[in-house]
Amino acid sequence: MTNGSFVASRPLTQRSAWTRAVGAVAVLFVVNLVALELLMLISTLAHWSGDVHTRAEVGIGSAIIGEVVFLVLLIWWLHREHLTLDDLGLRKRPKAWAVFVAVAFAVAYGLVTASNPGLRPNLGLHDFLKAEAVVAAVVAGIVEEVVSRGYFIFELQRARVPAWLQIVGSGLVFGIAHFNYSVYGVASAALLGLVFGAIYQFGKRSLAPVIAGHAVIDLIIEPALILWVLSGFPIPH
Repeated sequence: MTNGSFVASRPLTQRSAWTRAVGAVAVLFVVNLVALELLMLISTLAHWSGDVHTRAEVGIGSAIIGEVVFLVLLIWWLHREHLTLDDLGLRKRPKAWAVFVAVAFAVAYGLVTASNPGLRPNLGLHDFLKAEAVVAAVVAGIVEEVVSRGYFIFELQRARVPAWLQIVGSGLVFGIAHFNYSVYGVASAALLGLVFGAIYQFGKRSLAPVIAGHAVIDLIIEPALILWVLSGFPIPH
């Protein structure tokens, strides 16, 4: 029996499972928030420009830093539990259909989001901010799917939470975590989380398809989305 299967077989109450799963997402949010506040402080002390592009660079840069720091903390936590990222499905061979569905859904989701008139003016950016967004897309794809799908569902599975509730819980918490993107942002992120949760669950719990899908979405819509949000959600006429 592997370490992962041994830990998964250990009893865990549903209350504890939900606390650990939701808590992990909350910790990711807090770490990202701390990284943002620190980088904003540095930008103020260094007298960086306060224009929306610079603020977006700070926001995306802090997200990269925060998520990398969180990933290190998660690896440390998993090590204490005699687990690795592989136990969550990081390097598990994906099902071909799961990759196809995840990427196809991601492209459709990204294009629908990009059709928002508020995003269109910045979709064609090819500058440092876009390069930073590409890095963030890869980092967010890995880290956010590892915690929101991999760790979240792994903990609920240990407590024998029904599969459908694992998917719904993962999606709803993922949506709530995007509360700063308006009610529409919460709803669309929750939908994304539900679809990715189902793909992960029924795709033999390989993280590769959902990581790829998540990265594709961010590659399409960022940095246009964050620029729109930081500008106050304007709709051009």
